[in-house]
Amino acid sequence: MNKRELKKQLKQPPEMERLPDSGALWARIECALPDSPQASRSVRPRAALRPLVAGCVCLALMIGFVLLLTRGGLPALEPGSSPTTSTTFTTQTEATEPETPVAYGSLRFPDPPAEPAPTGSQGLGVIEIAGFTEAVTGRATLLVQGTVEDAWIREELASVFTESVTYRLRVERTLYTADGKEPAGETLLIDLPWIEGVDSVPVHPLEIGRTYLLPLMPSCFSSSDGSRYSLIYEFQPQIEITLDGEYIFPDTWTSLATTDSRPVETDAPDYGLYHLRLRSDSAFPSDLAAILIRNRYRCGIIP
Repeated sequence: MNKRELKKQLKQPPEMERLPDSGALWARIECALPDSPQASRSVRPRAALRPLVAGCVCLALMIGFVLLLTRGGLPALEPGSSPTTSTTFTTQTEATEPETPVAYGSLRFPDPPAEPAPTGSQGLGVIEIAGFTEAVTGRATLLVQGTVEDAWIREELASVFTESVTYRLRVERTLYTADGKEPAGETLLIDLPWIEGVDSVPVHPLEIGRTYLLPLMPSCFSSSDGSRYSLIYEFQPQIEITLDGEYIFPDTWTSLATTDSRPVETDAPDYGLYHLRLRSDSAFPSDLAAILIRNRYRCGIIP
């Protein structure tokens, strides 16, 4: 071996010290594997670990974020600094504002008459009557808006009731009628009996000069022309209309006591059976008519 051959041999590393080409080596291994679906989807070991490592990192970040929130929340920003994102965490619900009551004395009504309407001397006791529900409107055959013109004691019913007051109502508007007849412009008579019982409460009279929305039914002592009616429930105030077109009603009319209504403060006794509310929207009469018609259907009566 001459010097030239010796130098050439020294420049080339021994075969055992050469590093193999990893890509070519893996290709040779893949070629030696048997054909199968799993073999065709094989990946390099390092590539297969990447999704697992990424998942572990995401999980660690999520755990750290939760611990940060539970141990005092996010750090406060220094004055003058601005966050890159805005996130608000609400721990308590906002308190709802209390309803603002309306004083009954602040509402406008016609001037009272020189002589108030008569009232009976007896009434049913609170323990003797059933509370009002909207279901009783199924008995109504007429819903009118009208103004009370006069009232008197009806003597001919003294043998049946302790006393009975009759009101003359001038009808200004008919919202519902079961027989198709509209008595607008006519005068109706409404009988309100006082029946002797325990405690002289709580029949509520109508007032002369006041305007009401009244669901009515035929009176038990109707006249031959059918112009005599009774209130469907006389043991709470009737729905009254102010001079400003506002509607005062007991909250036992639960379908009418919407969020648009407000409580009314009054000195008149309510016997714990109801509280007064006020609505000013024009939809009130149609809402009342819908209640009446709905309950007549429920009672099996075709309106």
